[in-house]
Amino acid sequence: MSDQIGPYHPSNPEEILPDLPAVIENTEEDRPGADEVLPRPSTGVSPVILGCAVFGYGIYSDKAFVQGGDPVRVLRYALRAGINAFDTSPWYHPSEIVMGRCLERVRDEFPRESYQIITKVGKYGFKAGFHTYDRESVLSSVERSLKRLRTTYLDVVYLHDVEYVCAHPFPTPAGDHMSALAALTDPSHPDFFRLRPPYTPLGPGDERVLEGLRALSELRERGIVRKIGMAGYPLPVLLRLSLLARAQGITLDIVQTYAQHTILNPSLGDAYLPAFEAAGLGEITNAAPLAMGILTTAGGPEWHPARTANDGAYEACRHASALCEQKGTKLENVALDFGLRELKMQNGTPVPVVIGCKTIDEIRRTVHHWREVNIPGERSAQEAEKAQQVEQEIAEYFDKQGVRGLSWASPSDNAL
Repeated sequence: MSDQIGPYHPSNPEEILPDLPAVIENTEEDRPGADEVLPRPSTGVSPVILGCAVFGYGIYSDKAFVQGGDPVRVLRYALRAGINAFDTSPWYHPSEIVMGRCLERVRDEFPRESYQIITKVGKYGFKAGFHTYDRESVLSSVERSLKRLRTTYLDVVYLHDVEYVCAHPFPTPAGDHMSALAALTDPSHPDFFRLRPPYTPLGPGDERVLEGLRALSELRERGIVRKIGMAGYPLPVLLRLSLLARAQGITLDIVQTYAQHTILNPSLGDAYLPAFEAAGLGEITNAAPLAMGILTTAGGPEWHPARTANDGAYEACRHASALCEQKGTKLENVALDFGLRELKMQNGTPVPVVIGCKTIDEIRRTVHHWREVNIPGERSAQEAEKAQQVEQEIAEYFDKQGVRGLSWASPSDNAL
């Protein structure tokens, strides 16, 4: 175990939240109409997964919201609107606790088997040193998550933010990561990310990742966890570690990345999906289609890494927002057109989108937007043509500025 114990490590005392209100509001606003519901998937998760970092202190919400009754309404509305999976983490504290008591409150309407719970282990603080992947911590973290979420099993558990622990590269540098894939097919291409065989641990950090994955494999064998995987930001790092895990006899079911299939950075859909599939991954999940807020009129949170990246991407997003306003729309609408459009792996498996919504109205607008870009006839031909034209213009603008396809460094300097 690391000498440093993060503030959200399972060895720390548990926080007790104030009781929920005895009565939770349940009005017409809490019931979506027939045209405000996602289509039911034949198998697996809904095309949209609710990101529950919004139930964490100071991430996107204030303490009063997190501890109150509104999260019950949000989760209940999401389920009524056809969203059947929820993504959380100990790092989004106290999201797991909030989700557990909210889902218990609606269990008569939505029994446990009607939805999937996705959580993570290993990230217990912002600093790289607060990422703890040893077997004991992984097992105790999952045990705590089960209690918090008031369930006997977890559908998916990820090792959280593996680039904060892995041996190479550390930290992952910023730049165009799509070009790294050339190393898999061109022996003369530089292989900075070590994507070519042999796939062996490159240092103690890789050994720690493997220890965490082996602990999750043990829990999968016991039926406590149904699927295991990794979550993180840099795609070449996730790919290398997926190849390493397979070479070490560890079967991964799923990988989640974020802000890597956006109108600003389309690296996942444009390049990496086939590589992950070739590495044995059957499922990929994409989070943050608004790139954690920078693809919005508001510009995202103050802590966003793009604000200090000095690569021009953040400034380009601000200008793109102004361009969208001139064309009678908003950057978030254009970004959601791109990010919510259905993406599939070569095996036909859809790539679900994780998006955080902290109000009923945000869920309603997200579902409406998904339907508009994926169901023929939901948007008039004229509206669809105009939206496509603006989307193309914004993508071309990012290309001309030299920022499309760029990834920021991870972990950032202030997390080291």
